[in-house]
Amino acid sequence: MMSQERARIRLAADFYEIEVEGSESFVRECITLFQMREAFISDVEIDDSITVVEENDADDSPAVKLPDDFGAYWGSFPAGLIEKDRILVAGNFVQERSDENLFRNTIVQNLLEDVDAKGSNISKLLGVQQKAGLVRKLASGQWRLTRKGKAHVKELNAS
Repeated sequence: MMSQERARIRLAADFYEIEVEGSESFVRECITLFQMREAFISDVEIDDSITVVEENDADDSPAVKLPDDFGAYWGSFPAGLIEKDRILVAGNFVQERSDENLFRNTIVQNLLEDVDAKGSNISKLLGVQQKAGLVRKLASGQWRLTRKGKAHVKELNAS
């Protein structure tokens, strides 16, 4: 009888990125398969390093310690953030409170308006952030910060 393991493969076609999560043996098997297929695709780099992450150690921690209200959270960041960074800060606040681990651009817009930091075209700026690998679009109006996006929010808060 085959044992069942929890595994996940995420494809980000926009960035030509494949992320594999699962047991070390499963990840190694996937790397081998990708390396075999590499011969058929030019300009492919495969990072065959494996980071073993225990399920409890997954990156589910907030990018920054979150206060109870957005105004207090917003105040912990330096003044003068550029518009695309303001969107990430508000998105992170919403995402960390979401049971679905996501944020919606309309909620981000409302939060930014509440602190007089209204954005011009949030959807367009989120598209820019997606190309930079800081957010991932899930569905119409639904987004999620990537690990890189969360790290960026931490850097913004540290400056």
